[in-house]
Amino acid sequence: MGYPVRLATPGHGFYACRPSPVKRRTHREARMPPADPVQCPPANGTLADPGKERRPNAMIYVLDLFGVLVFAVAGSLAAGRKQMDLFGVVVVALVTALGGGTLRDVTLGLSPVFWVSDPMYVLVAAAAAIGTFVLARSFRLPRRLMLVADAFGLAIFTVIGVRKALGVGVHPGIAVVMGVMTGVAGGMIRDVLSGEIPLILRREIYATASLCGAGVFVGLAHWFPHTPLNAVVAVAVILAARLAAIHWRLSLPVFARRAEEPEDAQDT
Repeated sequence: MGYPVRLATPGHGFYACRPSPVKRRTHREARMPPADPVQCPPANGTLADPGKERRPNAMIYVLDLFGVLVFAVAGSLAAGRKQMDLFGVVVVALVTALGGGTLRDVTLGLSPVFWVSDPMYVLVAAAAAIGTFVLARSFRLPRRLMLVADAFGLAIFTVIGVRKALGVGVHPGIAVVMGVMTGVAGGMIRDVLSGEIPLILRREIYATASLCGAGVFVGLAHWFPHTPLNAVVAVAVILAARLAAIHWRLSLPVFARRAEEPEDAQDT
């Protein structure tokens, strides 16, 4: 078997790899290790970087870490309201910050999950929990701060979840579900551990805001692919809807049945 030879075709701007004519190897050459094959560049004449696709986008990575930070703060404040100790605060913060993304990766079949391959997520969440625990002992932190931090985490994690699902190649509808799951699952687990009714089950606009933002991102990604502004717009939509619901106490209509008439009235 011959060795690949790089041949350039003038005027066409591409390279081709063809095997060289087979020649008899001498006894000395037979004992030498085979040479590495020549990597042929693609059609544009530049060598492809196999690790380029695995490098995370810097803006998305920072945004993801910020989402972990704010969700960990929200989890710490929720645990603090229940008078938990430092260990309990850290556990609730970690579950809040990492629970939704873990469920998303497991559902999509991604292994290992994101915080196993990159321990920075765990470190950021733990540091945020300890910092919030220390500040809460010196300053009184209002409950609205937890709601605002949760709103930021909801917006960021929803967009991150949709983006990651689309990158795997799932259907856009499934990507929307993965985004909502990433945004709300951690908060649901936090509320259950804290003995509260999850926000997603209350009258407040919570999962609806996540759903709207996920749909906006999918639509923008379809019409304007590879545009960093798509994530910013989707985050702004979710954040605006959630903060407006907090400020003006907006809620969706509830299921209310009309009062049934007494049996005596029905008989008459």
